[in-house]
Amino acid sequence: MAHIKGYECTICNSQYEGNDILHTCPKCGQKGILEIIYDYKKIKQSLSKAYLANCMDYTIWRYSSLISVDQPNLVIETIKKAQDGNGLIIRLYESQRGRGPFTLHAGFPIEKAHRTNILEENQETLKVEENQISGNYKPYQIITLRVIPEQRKP
Repeated sequence: MAHIKGYECTICNSQYEGNDILHTCPKCGQKGILEIIYDYKKIKQSLSKAYLANCMDYTIWRYSSLISVDQPNLVIETIKKAQDGNGLIIRLYESQRGRGPFTLHAGFPIEKAHRTNILEENQETLKVEENQISGNYKPYQIITLRVIPEQRKP
């Protein structure tokens, strides 16, 4: 896959080439889950606003190369347009009784982000830095985020 630079172990931080097909770290065994390191420059070259506007695939897979999260126990369940039309809604859930900080990586510039309730009402403004959103999670928590992409200036 051309948009994958490589993999990084979530335990020992060892990195592996993108052309290797690995699921766990050879050094850490089954507990060493490998996180994908995306090549966002390549993704940007092949995925444009026009492509997304004309794409008839309205499933989560439409945006799969644009969004990732740094914690393997956080599962991205939903990516959809917000009900009120203001940005994207990204819903994640914690699957392994973990807690701590997370960083969501986006392959597009983000103007702002909010944690929302299930009704998509903004509850908390989240820190956004260089296409990344930071927050915290608790065991088995469902996290709903409103991500507002940065508007390009003509």
